[in-house]
Amino acid sequence: PIATIVNLTGTFLDWNNGESTFAPEITLKQYVLVSFVPLILATFYTIPWKILDNTIREMEPFYQLSQPGGATAENSLCLDYATSFLFTTPFKSIRNGHAIVLWSSLTSLAVIFLPSLVSEALFVSTTGICTPDVRDRNCHSVWAVYPKLIRAIQALLSFIAVLLILMIIYGYRRNSGVYSEPLSIAGLASLLSNSSVLETFQMIDSTTKKRELQRLLAGKRFAISEKSPSDLDRTAEEDVMKPRLRISRVWCDIRLKLYYYLAILFLGGLFILITFYFFTRGDSGFELWMDSGTYGLRFAWTGLGTAIKLFFNYLDQGKSISNLRRNEPYHRLLLGSSQPEDSILVPVYMSPFSAIIPSFHRRHFLVSLVCFASVLAEFLPICLGNIPYTPSLTYHAFVTCSILSMIILLFMMACIVVLILRPRRKVRPLPRRTDTLASICCYVAAGESVQGSAIGMLDQLSGLSNKGTTERDTVVIERGGLYAMGIIKGDGLRVDCDGRITRLWSD
Repeated sequence: PIATIVNLTGTFLDWNNGESTFAPEITLKQYVLVSFVPLILATFYTIPWKILDNTIREMEPFYQLSQPGGATAENSLCLDYATSFLFTTPFKSIRNGHAIVLWSSLTSLAVIFLPSLVSEALFVSTTGICTPDVRDRNCHSVWAVYPKLIRAIQALLSFIAVLLILMIIYGYRRNSGVYSEPLSIAGLASLLSNSSVLETFQMIDSTTKKRELQRLLAGKRFAISEKSPSDLDRTAEEDVMKPRLRISRVWCDIRLKLYYYLAILFLGGLFILITFYFFTRGDSGFELWMDSGTYGLRFAWTGLGTAIKLFFNYLDQGKSISNLRRNEPYHRLLLGSSQPEDSILVPVYMSPFSAIIPSFHRRHFLVSLVCFASVLAEFLPICLGNIPYTPSLTYHAFVTCSILSMIILLFMMACIVVLILRPRRKVRPLPRRTDTLASICCYVAAGESVQGSAIGMLDQLSGLSNKGTTERDTVVIERGGLYAMGIIKGDGLRVDCDGRITRLWSD
């Protein structure tokens, strides 16, 4: 054929001899290849980029600290890339002059649009007369493409390739300055234990709010040397902040529950729409639109699935009030007498895929449950993109995708209900989020042990910063200590050995 012509009556091929014929009917294998495989591949393609972006954002403060001369607190200890919303991260990185964070966040943004573009670029069309009432002998399915969307996908993939090359070149000689995983409580505490900056964080009241903490550290420089962080100007005595107001647990609960209720309302409304469309055969405006096969329909539904995925990931990992994966170790410490493998040794997982099984083994069942829901949400765009029914869509595909979508949405709503109903066990909310290194340092910078008192956590972790992750964790576990987060007499709210905690941080 020398040309392909698509009009209201179907898809035709023009030949060299001047004849025009209907496009040949595709096989079932070809149908699966065009309807599902590209969308599945695009969905899987986004996962490693998300893990890479999360890793770069989490580790960027350490790369800044390891530079010659170190970095200011604003560009290192107070960075909050890890929990920043994806769409705002590029602007933050430009403001801070962090090129590799900019490139990785742009890559994550680019891959978000891939599933929606792929859902419309490759599709199954019909030729001949194909209506519910009339089907002629030429009615069959054909493989079709939108060339402009294909070119857009090629441009997007080329853009990602360029960014990847830049990240490889720029990051080749970068050094984080750490020997083991530094994102767990024990990892950061081992870096802080023999550091010259420890006294500075001990002087800062542990209940200081985030903005006040940033003000205290503003303009001061920090660095990671071979031995410990250094080059910090000591905070003046008059700059030490005192606690102002007790955090209102009622207000925090209201904000948290409101976020959950909005999530249920959004997911429940979508579930009702899909259920209505699946079980009814009416002529409402919504059903006519869904059956119209209009260009952009699959794009819209695939995009809706991507939005839900981002929404639930934000609940699981972002700067939401819950942030289960990041806050679970602190929740265990607030309950007191926690094993190190359940609290201070828990790493920051870069994706829900890697967090499900370890969280389940630690009996962090709620974290494992929500991570599993986040994994299911990754595949929601595939199901939603194949719900709008057209003559080219097989009935089995329509039924399967509709049922899977309803099951996934029900499971996500059930997870949110569990979050709403879970008991708080009289644990007070923390004065500030644990989304920056400075915030965590204030919590772990307990005062030195006095003679005759229990050995502190920082004393136990002294000298472990130069060991590998496995060796460090083995040493901590073999010591058999318990850890807690609470009030130490004369030292405020800290994470320390259980024996040094005077009372728990509870109502």
